[in-house]
Amino acid sequence: MKQLIVDYGLIYNRIALLNHSQLTEIYIENQLDKSLVGNIYLGKVVNIVKSMSAVFVDIGEKKNAYMPLEPHIKSGEELLVQIRRDPVGEKGATVTTDISISGHYMVLLPKSSNHMISKKITDKAKKEQLLDLLKVHLSDFGAVVRTEAVNASDEDILYEIESLKAVWDSISKQTNRIVSNRLLFEDYTFETLINKEFLSQVDEVVVNKKDVSKRLKHDHVTFYDDDYPIFEAYKIESQIVSSLDREIKLHQGSFITIDETEALTAIDVNSGQFVGSSNKEQTFLQVNLAAAKEIARQIRLRNISGIIVIDFINMKDKTHYGDLSTVLKKYFKADKCQPQIHGLTALGLIEVTRKKNRKSLKTQLVKTCDVCHGAGVVLSDDILVRRLVNKLELLKKHTEKSSFEVKVSQELNKILCKKIDKNTTYLDHMMSLLAVEVRIEVMDHLTGHNFQTSGK
Repeated sequence: MKQLIVDYGLIYNRIALLNHSQLTEIYIENQLDKSLVGNIYLGKVVNIVKSMSAVFVDIGEKKNAYMPLEPHIKSGEELLVQIRRDPVGEKGATVTTDISISGHYMVLLPKSSNHMISKKITDKAKKEQLLDLLKVHLSDFGAVVRTEAVNASDEDILYEIESLKAVWDSISKQTNRIVSNRLLFEDYTFETLINKEFLSQVDEVVVNKKDVSKRLKHDHVTFYDDDYPIFEAYKIESQIVSSLDREIKLHQGSFITIDETEALTAIDVNSGQFVGSSNKEQTFLQVNLAAAKEIARQIRLRNISGIIVIDFINMKDKTHYGDLSTVLKKYFKADKCQPQIHGLTALGLIEVTRKKNRKSLKTQLVKTCDVCHGAGVVLSDDILVRRLVNKLELLKKHTEKSSFEVKVSQELNKILCKKIDKNTTYLDHMMSLLAVEVRIEVMDHLTGHNFQTSGK
């Protein structure tokens, strides 16, 4: 059973997609930093970089938007553009001039004349009926009919057609009246996202906001009215936390590790303590197939994008890699970001790419450590204390002082207070080694393992 659990919170709104109670996708909206995807702007071209085939457009946001270079675009030109991808890090939003306006049953394409039907609508008679409807009522526009239209009445579809055309008419009129760098149409709300992107995938919806539960267009919507947090009740919080783990355990001791970097994501499969078949090749294939299924889930859940390199356990029978690709493709089908497999490298690595649509789960939920600065490792206690010893030794030689004041961070103070034997701390050992008195003062403004020294 597939469930959609919707949590309206004070700062964050969240959507969890569950498949038999297992978390498969999570969407988090910070109400102070909402998505811009789908918004339409009248922008102004401020820079064309031909060497990058890039155009930078001022849309009135903090950072200029980016789009691929198109023929005949000129610097200073005003363009009607739509956000395709939110800003990420130092990069501005990605925009396109291919405008689309989404409804519940269809997507209007004002600059196209093509009429297309969702591949999930397989009934030929229904397809013909929908195409005939579009030919009559959308002869001047392109459109993509969504899966939800399969059970809709002609009246509902016609009402939406007129509504979408009215939106486009309003945008067109504004284009002629206002100056550039302005928002013309705001497509996104959390509720419209639920309706457009998630409802068609699930059998049941549970939401903790009463008025929203009445408006969602689904046959099985339940209003969750309980003081106990909805994500705790459905055991989602613990699954979110575990989705940030580097190591994911599989069955019987095997596991995978996931390392996300700015350039690419590396996923490694390890048999661990798994014994399996007496045939080593079959054992490796078993582990790899189980890992492939979990890897597809983790990529979608963590919203990992860009280049992904998967290092499966090496197998002598190369036909088994075809089995792995088949399993990956099967489970990638549920992912709307459409991961693509690019084959096997000479080193036996499977390469995958996945489209970027929003921030990864890791980016949304964690911040860079003040101590290791994202490296994932810190210097050993011995090395950290040695750095302070070296500094004090240098000061002693040049100042001939016998007493020093050292201001340290909370983290470094904990290390200095650690015992290195039954009776001696690092601080005791340091003073004995240098034959000086050291007075420690903990300073809240110091972070990591930083310190400041002065002689008395």
